[in-house]
Amino acid sequence: MTRRLVCQATAFVALMLSITAVVPAADEPAAKKPAAPAAEFLVGEVHYQTLPDVQYLHAAAETTFEKQMEVINKYLPKLREGLQSGAIVTQGSCLFIYKGVNPDDMSKPFTLEIGWVVPEKARDLGDFKVGKVEGGRCATMLFTGRMTDVGKAYEKLIPAVMASGNIPKGEARELYLHWEAADSPNNVIQIQMPLK
Repeated sequence: MTRRLVCQATAFVALMLSITAVVPAADEPAAKKPAAPAAEFLVGEVHYQTLPDVQYLHAAAETTFEKQMEVINKYLPKLREGLQSGAIVTQGSCLFIYKGVNPDDMSKPFTLEIGWVVPEKARDLGDFKVGKVEGGRCATMLFTGRMTDVGKAYEKLIPAVMASGNIPKGEARELYLHWEAADSPNNVIQIQMPLK
């Protein structure tokens, strides 16, 4: 009996020693866990929304994904110049529209429109024409991060739309809600995929 009590007492002391080794004393601050590293990018969930029509001052050119920076570098500085001079008054964000992208062959040409959401009274300005972006039902998703990672959003959005039985209209839109620089992890983009 005494031997059993000694074994139990020894086990109890060993247990208490292991607990006190892990739990800090009341006057000792608990060790802080290291913070999780910041995500390189964030891809939101797919939403289905009915978006309104918007007025859009834009320029368009045929290009490929390999050469799209030539179109962007041609038109975006002109848009910025118009905004800074007051010649362009906005009523929203910068908007890119990709029309006619072939998902089976991403090397094929498509039409890229680059512009800004503007008020109804806006008029054509140089290379930029006013047009209507048709609203309607869209699959949308928020992406936060560098432009080199924006493809991750499409990798999630496209299969989700196809699995849902919805049929895309054949264009994708990127509405730039917050922009710092192409390599900034803080950019916020709403991707819109119009549906039939």
